[in-house]
Amino acid sequence: MQSSWMSTVAIIAAFSLLYSARPFSFEAPYPTSNIRAKTPSPFGRYHEPRRGSYQLTEEEPDAQIQVTVQNKRINAIYTYVTGVDTTSGNYLMLHKEGEGDFRWAVKPPGNETNNADAYYFTVFDNKYEMRIQAKSNGSFYIPTYAASGRIYIADGTLRFGTNEGGSKAGFVTPSSSNIALPEYNRTWQFIEFSWRMGELWINISNKDLVSIPLGLAVTSKMAGSSTKTVPGLVSNATALVCEELRKQSSKDGYNWKDLCIWDLDGKLIRVISPDQFLSMHTTDPLNNYYDDYVEAVWGRYNKINLTIQTHDDHRQVTNVSEPDKGNGTTPETYVSCQVGNDQILNCYNPTSGRSCNFLKPTTKEIFGCSQDDGTFKVDVVPDYAEVLMRAEIIPHLCSGFQRSTLLRSGGDLQPYVNGTNTADDYYCGNDVQEQYCPKNITNYYAKFVHQYEGEGMGYAFAYDDTNPIAEGLTNGSRNAAGLIVDTDPASIFITVGL
Repeated sequence: MQSSWMSTVAIIAAFSLLYSARPFSFEAPYPTSNIRAKTPSPFGRYHEPRRGSYQLTEEEPDAQIQVTVQNKRINAIYTYVTGVDTTSGNYLMLHKEGEGDFRWAVKPPGNETNNADAYYFTVFDNKYEMRIQAKSNGSFYIPTYAASGRIYIADGTLRFGTNEGGSKAGFVTPSSSNIALPEYNRTWQFIEFSWRMGELWINISNKDLVSIPLGLAVTSKMAGSSTKTVPGLVSNATALVCEELRKQSSKDGYNWKDLCIWDLDGKLIRVISPDQFLSMHTTDPLNNYYDDYVEAVWGRYNKINLTIQTHDDHRQVTNVSEPDKGNGTTPETYVSCQVGNDQILNCYNPTSGRSCNFLKPTTKEIFGCSQDDGTFKVDVVPDYAEVLMRAEIIPHLCSGFQRSTLLRSGGDLQPYVNGTNTADDYYCGNDVQEQYCPKNITNYYAKFVHQYEGEGMGYAFAYDDTNPIAEGLTNGSRNAAGLIVDTDPASIFITVGL
């Protein structure tokens, strides 16, 4: 669920037509992994009681999903659930009302003092947290629909707060990159979800960080449906990924090893993504890492066309445990792109007659795939059709850079596909001679995260749900993001590993 927010109701309506088969959510207080889940809130602000209020969202007040968390760790863990009301756009947190009774609480409207610091309302009410003892299971339920949701799993308590802005803005969530906050020195991970009437989208997210291995399974209410499972990271994955990055630093001289974050006692607490790292280290040499690859891509597509199939097979994610099901595709749309003598990548849709263009992306823009600014920005312009066209192209273009597939044989058609084990070619795989991957430039964080994920599934960058279209693909090729979709979910089972 990727950070990509626009500011007009007209854009929302347009996106609704374009992404009718994909999930939506309102603006989240944090970047999410999937652009298909992001639209801005059209709702204005209104006052809520300072301590929050309780409400149901959309219709079907009886809708709820049972969540069981299996704690395999040797210490107690804490669980928190956040979301956005799908009707009003209010930020929500799950609150325990009594034994076995849970409700969505609306985030307090803001800090009512002159203090510029956030008001951490969860510090004064431990009913926002669910504590699960070591080697034990814990259960709660999501009472009804919510979008832009997260289920946080932490080894210690986390704080959630609010700044000015009412119930629809100013939500303060834990930060993995702000060294001044106590959450920086704690281990935590999260699962993302978006639940609307008729469809739950849920995934393990490692796009920002790797800290605690999580596994995910969803059971449906539909008769004859099997449980859909994403194994997640293996035990000790944080240390394994860190060690791979350390070795990569020794090979190419870049500071991949510095993506490993240690607490004050010298304990490894997480590995952060290069996008997070560059937000903290704006002058690090990694900022220029992709320069040579970008030049090579621009040189290639100055001579030949880059064809982008904008409707990838995102429906393949529906049944990750049943490869023979859920393979319906949306109508195919091909866009043809070529770099002109002005060094601008011009893309043209022969069906609609529309066009748009892109400048050379920077390394930070590639790692972040951000539509908020820069090369991949999706802005509000008079021609909304151009906005929508850019929004369809960007996931494929950015994932081609992340996975380093744009220079491969067959890479002139994106999303790239090369047989059953397509994912084996990602991140400079199967290219010992550096024929397609000059200087072995790729996103090594994503490479190693996938290396230690069961079946290679789980978000490692924002558009990791960009999938090739082909029959018989392995799960890691057909659903690299490990995205589970269920039209009538009964329960969620989360495994918290060592």
